[in-house]
Amino acid sequence: MIKPTKVTVGGVEYHIWFERDFGDNLFGRTVGTEQEILINKDVSEERQRVTLLHEILHAISGEMLDKQLDEQQVNSLSQELYRILKSDKRITGFLLPKWILL
Repeated sequence: MIKPTKVTVGGVEYHIWFERDFGDNLFGRTVGTEQEILINKDVSEERQRVTLLHEILHAISGEMLDKQLDEQQVNSLSQELYRILKSDKRITGFLLPKWILL
């Protein structure tokens, strides 16, 4: 699967880097001041996907909300959104029609 290299959040382009363990025993990190999302490439692909969604939510929170979401809120949202998108093909198909996935 081709991994994404950038995402635009609130009009700001974030570069996505898949790197070896970058310390702090984390799966990922968002560096808003550098417009970067770092993902630990040494974890499973599923963990990378959940982590990318998690870090995108941090970027949304930082760019678009008056009050940033805390870590527990982002964890809950990212895990449940990922679960829904993965397990309910009707929802995924409706939200992401085939032409988007090309």
